[in-house]
Amino acid sequence: KPLSGSIDNRLVTVQGDESSQRREAGMNSVSADYFQTLSIQIIRGRAFDSEEVHSRAPVVVVSETTANQFWPGQDPLGQQIGIEDQTLDAHYNQYGVIGIARDTRSRHVWQKDGPFIYLPATDTKSRYLLVQTRTNSAPTMSTVRSLAAAIDPALRISVQRLDESLSVQTVPFRALAWVSGALGMLALVLASLGLYGVTSFLVARRTHEIGIRIALGARRRDVVGLFLRGGLRLTAIGIVLGLAGGVALSRLLVSVLVDLNPADPFVFGFVVLFLFAVALVAILAATRRATKVDPIVALRYE
Repeated sequence: KPLSGSIDNRLVTVQGDESSQRREAGMNSVSADYFQTLSIQIIRGRAFDSEEVHSRAPVVVVSETTANQFWPGQDPLGQQIGIEDQTLDAHYNQYGVIGIARDTRSRHVWQKDGPFIYLPATDTKSRYLLVQTRTNSAPTMSTVRSLAAAIDPALRISVQRLDESLSVQTVPFRALAWVSGALGMLALVLASLGLYGVTSFLVARRTHEIGIRIALGARRRDVVGLFLRGGLRLTAIGIVLGLAGGVALSRLLVSVLVDLNPADPFVFGFVVLFLFAVALVAILAATRRATKVDPIVALRYE
């Protein structure tokens, strides 16, 4: 069962491996429609067909990681792999590789599968039935219960949506993501207030200089442009340093958040544009106030 936390592991041998080393790989017996039902892409070769499933054909589909680790630099399709027979000691059944599936997470949402092999399932071994729905899943779940009861009234079954297992496993990650997001927004607000205050203060301190420039004939537009360029230059330096720290911190969060992009262009782009906008507003507001002061008053400003 996907995301159940428990997957069968067996020893395997690879034909042509000079070291004759026995390796361990995760195993799952699946039907012909398993990959399509769970939207697991077959990147090379093919999945099982119904005849191979019913006849217990000695064929397997392997994951990308399995292909790369077991047959580096070789074509895995058509290769032979020995899989431990759990009913006979030291016996390995030989299977041919017919397909390569995209890596997925069969055990836990936070952990990608290592070497993983799919075998054709038989009806006698199937314990789980996966059903894909295109609409509301509630009617389908009710139908499955009714069909199971019609087959055997004493049959005990548990019907649940797959995203329920996913939701349970992601609770701590979602909580951490919310806390991190809230702290990030708080930090952004504090940074914005600090940037606005410091920028306004720096411009206000130069009111005397602004008065001199205007008294000497400088146009207010030129004075605003001068302070705007200087202020945005300092803002850019601060943002670059902040981005470097943000990237370093996000790399630490990769270990505790699932599939986090440590350099998400949307997030970093939004923060950069927002801080530049705050700095722009602060510089324009403070400079326009200073340029509207009478030059005589500005010259006396301390």
